[in-house]
Amino acid sequence: MKIGIIGSPRFLTKSFHDFYPLVKYRKDFYKDGVEIEFLKNYEKIDIYDILIIHTRNHGFSERSKFVEFLSNISKRNTKIICYDGYDTSGFVDGDVIPFVDGFLKKQVLKDKNQYTLNNKDLSVRPWLAEMPTVPKYDDLIVCKQEDLSKIKLGWNIGINNYDEYPFGPLNIFRNLYKNKDKTNNFPETKSFFTSFRGTVNYNDQISLQRNITIDVLKKINLGESLLSSDKIDRFKYLDEMKSSKCIVSPFGWGEICYRDFEAMLCKSLLIKPNMQHIDTFPNIFKINETYIPVAWDLSDLEKVISDVYSNYDDYSKIVDTACNEITYYQNSYSEFKNHFISSI
Repeated sequence: MKIGIIGSPRFLTKSFHDFYPLVKYRKDFYKDGVEIEFLKNYEKIDIYDILIIHTRNHGFSERSKFVEFLSNISKRNTKIICYDGYDTSGFVDGDVIPFVDGFLKKQVLKDKNQYTLNNKDLSVRPWLAEMPTVPKYDDLIVCKQEDLSKIKLGWNIGINNYDEYPFGPLNIFRNLYKNKDKTNNFPETKSFFTSFRGTVNYNDQISLQRNITIDVLKKINLGESLLSSDKIDRFKYLDEMKSSKCIVSPFGWGEICYRDFEAMLCKSLLIKPNMQHIDTFPNIFKINETYIPVAWDLSDLEKVISDVYSNYDDYSKIVDTACNEITYYQNSYSEFKNHFISSI
């Protein structure tokens, strides 16, 4: 089997993070008869059995041109699959679906029928407390009922390289093969009870849960907390996490973010809005097994954090289980291979 991957015209830039496991395991796939090639352009795509295209880094300046491109290549024998570059379980690609054989998402709503409904911004981010005064997705194109089977579960960013995560194209290959171990050097004691570092107050929808989180953490003032929206050096950020007993990780652009897995790898208790509405791979989000859930409106966040503060030692098993599970999936070629093959 020969698979072509289209990320962006600049080869592996932003889409590198989504396709990282395909880079990591490319030699293993090759030994198993699956040849994976990353393409710099759209020439000779007919030589591939499957073509996987990243929806947000496809090299077209206009959405209509991308849809036209998909329409044209859908007439060929190559199987066309899009990988959803958006972070949310919601849906903004109804215009793409008719022209592809499969559509992979990092997380999929358990109730797929939601993809056939136009609830405007709530269809894109189901956790919003209420509809914005001026919906951004007023003319959302939904998925037709007959195309629902095309929406399949891809893989999330939990299997990225978090020890040397470069956050940018310039350092990707420089850092990829280093053997430094940045997440496993833990301090003897954790100096912060809670910490949260993330951009706030820049978008009413995206910042909603983040702003509430900051307000709650400031209000309860349990133990020493670290709250900041400033950006810092990557490894200083990890040091903060390793020094924190628990990390609150609200939804933003999507439900899942790097902070979730960083917290687990740094052996900090993850407190996060309930994730039961989605399927994802790897599924590290197991209630009271790998994370502590809170309501989408964060109305119970203060109580949950207070309970954790009073009984922190009781949560040690959750911390260990989460760290062990994400470490396992980050190092299991067979788990990723089996899921990848079944998804395409």
